[in-house]
Amino acid sequence: MNLLWGFEFRKGRGEDGAELEPDLWNFYPGVTHDPKPFVISPKPRSERHEQLIRQNFIASAEILLPFEQEFCEDRKSKSPSCTRENSRFFYSTNIGD
Repeated sequence: MNLLWGFEFRKGRGEDGAELEPDLWNFYPGVTHDPKPFVISPKPRSERHEQLIRQNFIASAEILLPFEQEFCEDRKSKSPSCTRENSRFFYSTNIGD
């Protein structure tokens, strides 16, 4: 998925509201040198981008839901998979908020 198509990525903000400057040299050691997590603030590029993102998310959510165990509200239940009713996945899509 090409996230640059639909989102602007801005610096994240701390609890005090100040911009957080990412440390450009903060990598995990090893051959691949993956960057360590940092805070960002993604925002849809336009209202039309946001509409398309939401439409495609809803269209694909039923297919992806079985793979999204970490979004289940009740992970300790004996339920074999998430459902629309017990998943934060469907209720935590405040894109651009």
